[in-house]
Amino acid sequence: MSLLFRNLTRSSSLKALDMSFNDFGMNGIQSMVPLLGHSNITKLNISENDNINTEGFRLLMGALNGGSMKELLFLHNCRINDITSLENCTLPHLEFLDLGNNCIQSIPSLETCKNLQRLSLASNNIENEGCISIAKLIQKERPPVRRLDLDSNRIGDDGAEILCSSLKFNSTLNVLHFRATLLDERGCIAFLKILCDVSSINNTCNSNHTLRDLFLPVSILAKINKIQSHVLSATQINYGAAEINAEGDIHHSAGRAKVIAFQLDSRKRMEICQQQGVDYTYSSLFANIESFLLPEVLALVAEKHGQNELFQMLIATAPSLPSLINKKAMMKDTVAKNTARIKALAAECSTLIAQNYDIKKRLISMESDGKNQPLDIEERNNMDIRGKKRRRSASF
Repeated sequence: MSLLFRNLTRSSSLKALDMSFNDFGMNGIQSMVPLLGHSNITKLNISENDNINTEGFRLLMGALNGGSMKELLFLHNCRINDITSLENCTLPHLEFLDLGNNCIQSIPSLETCKNLQRLSLASNNIENEGCISIAKLIQKERPPVRRLDLDSNRIGDDGAEILCSSLKFNSTLNVLHFRATLLDERGCIAFLKILCDVSSINNTCNSNHTLRDLFLPVSILAKINKIQSHVLSATQINYGAAEINAEGDIHHSAGRAKVIAFQLDSRKRMEICQQQGVDYTYSSLFANIESFLLPEVLALVAEKHGQNELFQMLIATAPSLPSLINKKAMMKDTVAKNTARIKALAAECSTLIAQNYDIKKRLISMESDGKNQPLDIEERNNMDIRGKKRRRSASF
């Protein structure tokens, strides 16, 4: 193996090296060190070598420090349990780091990996406490990780809430994998609230509009599935806003769409308010809207959710409104209006009947003037015959 790597150091065209599934260990890493220090390798895969462990990882980080690793570094299933050496390793061009299926419990600062876009920590030993270091990474946005995989870790609701506290201020993370974890109802609600906080319109507008794909554990509980359906709707709005406004104001577009979808739909708003422990009243909703904007908001409700939703909103906003109306007087007024309308229609009907009568008379006159003489004789003969029949019947 040493001879192989020594010969490869002479190659200037070698860009990718795959040494996965090779029973690689410390000796293999040591023989690779000269190559890593004097090559232009941008992709390195040494996954599925479970003899590397933490010592081999530390030696590897020393060899890669300051190197040209620009794209991929895969160390999947290598029995690594401590990656603190990564904190002192400068990999300014690295874009994708896969540390899945190891024994890692927490992560160090990754600020030396300034261009890291994807980080996989799936199938490790990360628990709620380990989320603190991950939350720091997310909140600082250094590096600007866009895809984070935490599938199959022992993270529960407490860990989810820790992560959500950092997601509130994050504007880079687009995809988060959180399947096969210990997430329960409280953790799902935490994700929903960070994506769409319905406690006020302002909070909805200032929710996280960056996270576009959030993969949560499958549940057989209907209440959790309902929460996750709202989570999915919120991430879909984020995705749609990003697609439509690739270079525009995604924050404003997504915030407006969420207000329309969740705040102005009474059914959804009631559900999410109950899930987030928020008081469900339209008065609290309208308290944050300038009075001159209310007509536009009400028109928007009717347009997006229908007249019935508008009626429900108005009744919920002013429940005492019907009591202020004199129903008896209003009914009498309606009867009077209907009677006047009937009279007007009757007069119009009489006019139309008179017009029809005049038109028919003119038609008869025109038809009489147009008949020729033989027809007059024939008509006279018919009249004589009819007269004779009448006289004959009278004699009986």
